[in-house]
Amino acid sequence: MAYTDELFRVVDEYFMEIIMPYGRTNAEAGGYLKKFKPFQKKNYDSYLQRFEKHKEEAEALTMANIAMPEEDTLAQELKEKFAQSQKTFVTLCERNVKFYDLQNRRAQRKRVTSEELKEIFVALQAILNSAMRDVTLLEDAYKELNPADIAYYDGCVYVDLSTVKPMIALPFHPSNAYPVAEVVRHADELFAAVEEEARKQFGKAGEGLQLRAKIHDGGVWVDQGIIAGCAGGSFENCCMAASILDGRSTGCGEFSLSVYPASEPQAIALVRNGAAAKLMAAGAVIKNAFCGVRPPGHHAARAEARGFCYLNNVAIGAYWAMRRHGARRVAIVDFDAHHGDGTEEIVANHPDIRFMSLFQWPLYPHRMMEPTPKNVVVSPVAAGADGAVFTDILENVWLPQLEAFRPDIIFVSAGFDAHVEEQMAQLKVKELDYARITRRLLDAADVLCEGRLVSVLEGGYAVRSLARSVMAHLNMLVMRGRTAR
Repeated sequence: MAYTDELFRVVDEYFMEIIMPYGRTNAEAGGYLKKFKPFQKKNYDSYLQRFEKHKEEAEALTMANIAMPEEDTLAQELKEKFAQSQKTFVTLCERNVKFYDLQNRRAQRKRVTSEELKEIFVALQAILNSAMRDVTLLEDAYKELNPADIAYYDGCVYVDLSTVKPMIALPFHPSNAYPVAEVVRHADELFAAVEEEARKQFGKAGEGLQLRAKIHDGGVWVDQGIIAGCAGGSFENCCMAASILDGRSTGCGEFSLSVYPASEPQAIALVRNGAAAKLMAAGAVIKNAFCGVRPPGHHAARAEARGFCYLNNVAIGAYWAMRRHGARRVAIVDFDAHHGDGTEEIVANHPDIRFMSLFQWPLYPHRMMEPTPKNVVVSPVAAGADGAVFTDILENVWLPQLEAFRPDIIFVSAGFDAHVEEQMAQLKVKELDYARITRRLLDAADVLCEGRLVSVLEGGYAVRSLARSVMAHLNMLVMRGRTAR
């Protein structure tokens, strides 16, 4: 595993497994304290144990054993920042333990000395002072401007945009930018420098960046375009691109164009005014991903509603993608705690659809097709299976299947009822596991089908764990530029 993957793993675990649970413990303990009444004995032991556990888990995390090249200064900086954050967090947990231990003794009518009260007050004041410094910095950095009715200015800056030359930013920094004409004129020299930098930063993995292979007949071949960003993906830019491409084509697979609308309202407006349809007809890919659908759908069969499901959303989406949007091969992956029996029945033996389902067995719906259809991969797991089991199946079963099948789009039946806090199943998956699964599926989509991935909400019935799991899933989707609906 590359060192960057290890860094991601530690950061993910730190956030998902330590920081977020600590926040819940802190909120619950504070709410418990607020309800304290005189002459009422209360027990804070459970909170003391949880703060101690958060501290131990944080101390167990480390980046010290991750080997990384010294020239990767950003990775080295992350390592230092993590160590600082870890130290601060451990101190915070220790102070919480002292504070609630005092409250525990107080509630049990045990003696609390003035020295102990002073010690905890000083510790809490240190935290408060730090927070106030942050507030002061913010106040100094951002001040409201209220000009009078008549405002006077020192001058005005005029920019003639017609004189601004189109620029290209080469890897690995936005400042590494050159006029387009300059890049074409000195392509071999500039691309060679970028390739050398890739080898320095990423070692053997950097050898895969071969920009000079794009130089042909004195020009530079472009194989992908992206319209994105809060500025680049604006409504106006997307409409202009749609107008330019109207009735034309982006090519037959040699060139890919991805469009990321800057916001959800803009994406909706592009659909309503027909610009999205023009872009898609020309071959552009409009990036979108998560559909928060209720009720779920993967138990619904062709002619029968089952298991809280009335319409099989992913199966409908798969057939729609093929019939209306030209998808030749569609993959459906289902990591709900329950077998997607309805989806299996609807797509059984379809040569251009590959369905994979991971689920607890035995468990509702207590049925699998016999024999298993040729286009279906079932991965039943026993009660108690955790995120490691899910990840192992993803890496060793699903991803090889996807690579061999090479779909044009991937649909995800995203059920989160395998979470350890769910009562509808007996599995032990956590938010971090869902984040990792999502990231690997996104990696596969980027490699196999130009990032086309649609995630559809399935099961999840413990409201709090469902919310956290969906958020972990969405964070991955958003970080990779997909849109949540």
